[in-house]
Amino acid sequence: MYTFGFAAVFMLAFNLLGRGFLPGAIARPADFLWLGNSLAGWGLLLLLAMGPTLAGYGMYNVSLTMLPSSVANLIVSLEPAFTAVTAYFLLGERLTWVQVGGSLMILAGVIFMRVYEGWLAGQAQVEPDQLHCKEKDSTRRITKNILFFGRK
Repeated sequence: MYTFGFAAVFMLAFNLLGRGFLPGAIARPADFLWLGNSLAGWGLLLLLAMGPTLAGYGMYNVSLTMLPSSVANLIVSLEPAFTAVTAYFLLGERLTWVQVGGSLMILAGVIFMRVYEGWLAGQAQVEPDQLHCKEKDSTRRITKNILFFGRK
């Protein structure tokens, strides 16, 4: 949970110190409270903050107990690309060529990592003949150690 606190403090400092020269920064501190006294607005904002953020974070942690971390992290790295596609279809957002290119680079990176992990797993497998030779070598070493130390 300290991650969310650190992010909130960093974003507050970013918005307060960056006004005037950073895009997206607030013009004055009162702009943080633009909802005013609207209880429904603050409730909706709190619901949006707690629901998707905590549910997504919680599901990611649960997925780490069921999947290898490399697979979970590859799935999480697809989030920006899938968010852009979802926004295109559900909200009618239009993607720029830079956004499409970035999404394709993310997808290419995930595909590359999966293919590379499969290649590494294939390299790690030992041929049965090699395994048999290794077993003979280790048996020979154990026999030499037993004879050297005088144990039977």
